[in-house]
Amino acid sequence: MTKLINLACETLQIIVDREDAYDAINNKITKLQGDFSTYVQSVDKCILETMMKFLDAVLCDNASYWLYGCDRNGIVTTHGLAYPIRTVEDIKKYALKFSEYQT
Repeated sequence: MTKLINLACETLQIIVDREDAYDAINNKITKLQGDFSTYVQSVDKCILETMMKFLDAVLCDNASYWLYGCDRNGIVTTHGLAYPIRTVEDIKKYALKFSEYQT
């Protein structure tokens, strides 16, 4: 379903935006507290891991790879063709082409 892929991409974008915001907060905390600083995160680790499994299932295993494995600058190879994934929109295009949920 295209609708499911769109919703998965919207969810991934929210996670990205929140993680970016919390990374900025954590950088400020580190500057204030030093080596043993407090670390805050936007969502519980168990919830995030489960959500990423769901997003990977819908988005052809690209959500966690893009977010954590390739520093948001990756390439996926399918059938001998390379597809750059640098944005959520790139992941969406790939999923719309190859996902089993595309109908």
